Amino acid sequence: MKKQMIILAIMLVAGLFAGCSQLAAKPSESPDIIAEAPVVETPAQSNPTPAPVTPENSYPDGTFEGAGEGMDGKVAVSVTVSGGNITEVAVTEHRETEGIGTLAIDQIPPAIVTANSPDVDTVTGATITSDAIIEGVKEALGLD
Repeated sequence: MKKQMIILAIMLVAGLFAGCSQLAAKPSESPDIIAEAPVVETPAQSNPTPAPVTPENSYPDGTFEGAGEGMDGKVAVSVTVSGGNITEVAVTEHRETEGIGTLAIDQIPPAIVTANSPDVDTVTGATITSDAIIEGVKEALGLD
């Protein structure tokens, strides 16, 4: 009887190890895996087409300056409006971290031009810099 219990215990432990090793062999199916780095999508076109002008998103023509508070200081922007549309948003001054804050600097201005509005989504991992650019554009357009 004692011998049978030992054999049963060994088989049970061996079965557990076999089952655990199969789970470890398929980590891509595990919902608990944490990504190493954020996935960054780049704009599909380099010269975005502005949204059509409506009374809600029509702005006075000209070039306007504004600034927001970024992760490492002031983020200055220049906003150009032509025909009531935002035609260009440029970050003119910043001290944001290369490869992190600069992701927002590369992605937020064209998104604002495409939307013809500063009401755009922020860049994951660069939220503070994204918010600084959006804040600067709102200030420049007198929306703050």
